[in-house]
Amino acid sequence: MKNIFTTLIIFLFPLLVYGSDMDRIKSLNCAYVSDNHFTIDPKKPMSEMFKGSGVVKTKMTVRITNIDLVKNTAKIIGSNNTVEVVLIRNDMGFTLLEMNPSEVHTIVVYDTKTKNMDGNHFPTIHSRNLLIGKTGVSSQLSGVCRAKF
Repeated sequence: MKNIFTTLIIFLFPLLVYGSDMDRIKSLNCAYVSDNHFTIDPKKPMSEMFKGSGVVKTKMTVRITNIDLVKNTAKIIGSNNTVEVVLIRNDMGFTLLEMNPSEVHTIVVYDTKTKNMDGNHFPTIHSRNLLIGKTGVSSQLSGVCRAKF
């Protein structure tokens, strides 16, 4: 009997942890405040790519709406347009994936908190990767998302 109880706890505990408030989120407003980007230029040595830009201040906002955990979809509203994206929900939180012929963008909204962060806010990283001609450009922005339940 003790073994059955232990086995149930081991298998059910992750389900309890996974069922966080993130599963009730209807939309997110995300503000990104720092950026670090890298350029892969065929005319420059690899050491140039490794240097990157260093962390710089930035201001970028996106709104994530139509979050559907059944269909695994959402919409991202940015300054240029609105796109439908793939939504992956796992223990880490939400990962939103946008793919085009020469670019891949991901937004990760972490199901965790930093010190003094309330229940409506979640840390986020936005990764942008694209190819312009023969030059690859990648950047990561960090910020916070405010959830609407």
